[in-house]
Amino acid sequence: MNLFLLALTAFTSSVYALDVPFVLRGSANNGEVQVLVELEATCQDGRAAGQSSVNQLWKQSGSDCSNAFGLQKNVNRMKNRNYPDTGNWKTKSYNQCARDGADAAVKAIEKKCLNDDSSQCTDLGETAAEIIVYNNVCPVYGAYRNQNYKQTCRKVAYGVCQGAITTKIAQQCSKSDAKKWQSTSQISKLMDMCKGQVNSMTPNSEEEEDKLEFVMN
Repeated sequence: MNLFLLALTAFTSSVYALDVPFVLRGSANNGEVQVLVELEATCQDGRAAGQSSVNQLWKQSGSDCSNAFGLQKNVNRMKNRNYPDTGNWKTKSYNQCARDGADAAVKAIEKKCLNDDSSQCTDLGETAAEIIVYNNVCPVYGAYRNQNYKQTCRKVAYGVCQGAITTKIAQQCSKSDAKKWQSTSQISKLMDMCKGQVNSMTPNSEEEEDKLEFVMN
């Protein structure tokens, strides 16, 4: 192996170890080999550009650690817009390095906000617990908003009405009339009327409530 190949092999091994692309310029005829690692600088520039883009985006969001959870999603959109995987090999290499630099910047911000300082995670958990309790336990609007109290009241009234049929027959009717309504089928028929009767006595919509209020007034 001649000196040119030895020199080239040694150099390319060191370049690939750095995982950066390279361009060779030279002439084997005159024994002069000039190896220009253009993309090493280009990749460094790309990484710096990606990190700068993320830092600018983070600053625009107020550098608020509450936004750390959504930062990667916003950065992904920015990477696709500013550093797409298109163009010639040099442009694509620059953009890839920029994307890597952007991701590294995101991880640095996430570490600072979510790992080095645990207060953000504590606040997140406490707020989640507050919402759960507010919506399910405390006697406030949050606990009531999914309840239809009018419908619940009607359902209770249905059962009360059905259970009171025989009692009301004994209380309000003569003994001779009451005797005519003692069979199971007759009592069941009267019970079946409870739902319709309760519904007729209570409005089922805001429009019906307005009409009832107007009549009552």
